[in-house]
Amino acid sequence: MADEYIPTEDELSDKLWRLTNLYYITNKSGEEVLFKLNWAQQELYHKEWHQMLVLKARQLGVTTYFSINFLDDCFWHGNVHAGIIAHRKEDAEDIFKKKVKYAYDRMPAWTRTFNSATNDRSGELAFENGSSYRVSTGFRSGTYQRLLVSEFGKICSKSPDVAKEIVTGSLNTVSSDQIIAIESTAEGREGYFYEFSKTSEILAARGGKLSPMEMRFFFFPWYEEPGYRESSQELIVSRETNEYLDRIELERQRKIDEDQRRWYEMKQRMLGDAMKQEYPSTPKEAFESANEGLYYGTQLSKLRNTGGLCRVPYDDALPVHTAWDIGLDDFTSIFCFQVGRGGQVSIINYYENWDEGASHYCDWLNKQKYRFGRHIFPHDARKRDIGAKTQYLDHVTPLLEGKFVVLDIKECDKLEGIQTVRSMLARCVFDEEKTSKAFKHLEAYKKVWDDRLGCYKNTPLHDEHSHAADAFRYLAVGLKGLERKDNSAADSDLKAVNKYYGY
Repeated sequence: MADEYIPTEDELSDKLWRLTNLYYITNKSGEEVLFKLNWAQQELYHKEWHQMLVLKARQLGVTTYFSINFLDDCFWHGNVHAGIIAHRKEDAEDIFKKKVKYAYDRMPAWTRTFNSATNDRSGELAFENGSSYRVSTGFRSGTYQRLLVSEFGKICSKSPDVAKEIVTGSLNTVSSDQIIAIESTAEGREGYFYEFSKTSEILAARGGKLSPMEMRFFFFPWYEEPGYRESSQELIVSRETNEYLDRIELERQRKIDEDQRRWYEMKQRMLGDAMKQEYPSTPKEAFESANEGLYYGTQLSKLRNTGGLCRVPYDDALPVHTAWDIGLDDFTSIFCFQVGRGGQVSIINYYENWDEGASHYCDWLNKQKYRFGRHIFPHDARKRDIGAKTQYLDHVTPLLEGKFVVLDIKECDKLEGIQTVRSMLARCVFDEEKTSKAFKHLEAYKKVWDDRLGCYKNTPLHDEHSHAADAFRYLAVGLKGLERKDNSAADSDLKAVNKYYGY
């Protein structure tokens, strides 16, 4: 690394010149090289905005770009305060040590005549010009002109409380001359990162000028990266992969050549279902295929891809059954479904509400004008009351036609019920309008994340999605275990599906 060259005043005042001539990084091979902007980094630089959201494939240098960019702002401008929020403590330490501090320590010696760090303790740089730079897992206090939230999708998925703290705290510490960047691979169809992504994508499609409070959307797919190629002709691309990439070519109006197809095939064999999450071709598929930690992610993704979320009309020749998860000071969730004689389970309607009595839900059901068959309740329907010495079931039975089934405690076991749901989902269809909220709840139903062990526990997370998931579990278990003591028309459809499954 040579320090002999002293730049001209014009060069030194040019940020792009500084970025590509003063900072060193380690490349993917572990070699120390001068930082040069790749295609994704160039787009971020030339389209910089007050708020930026980056949905991306892996290993495109987005975190590296913002690390160097913010360091440059802090070093060459006084009183600029920058921060990076990482997913985990180890990630924060790694970003600071290997990206920020690494680049600062290797700046040419002559730059120290302009500015230098007065404090370079772990996770923070403080400069003589009054600027500062911190890397941590979150911070509320202080005002920041530059802020990056790295792998925000993972934070939202694994630590929703931390994500909320970042949105309500850290994102509000940035001043009006701010640059906020949020970057991540996708992690499921829920949480702040998903919602921010969809909103900013809609704004991008709409076109027009953004306000400083609106996010500019960036999507970096795998096929734009020149290094994602495989030249070995011994690797045969499957028919399924070729057909999929043909569809992507048409949708994205982008040629995908043979070397890229071989690379995709090779990666897909290694990553399986995680391929579209880690190396997406479209924003939509990135979120639909993120299944880590989700109980029904794989099954529901297949349903989406095979048309299982569609228009499902009410069949007045068949009875409508309901499945309930009841709550007193919590959500009550109700599924309405029919079972065809071929074994198909049609989810035709869904309703949820908060802190309402039994009569409210019965009124809603009666307004649907269905012919009811069975109403499936969890075991606590015989225990709960609404301020009186009566069971919850006592309030419902006078108000609804049909037969009532109450599951026992053993039948309500969560993990066994989850397996029953998984086996049933392949034969389900969901009405895309009336059950869209329920479908999203089921997609987001996940395991508890263990920060200490760095993995998911096999324990369901109790959140806003778990009520619908519990009701659907009762649906599956109740359908499987119903006793059929007569040959009534109301039971004939249930017999058909149980015969189909061999129950």
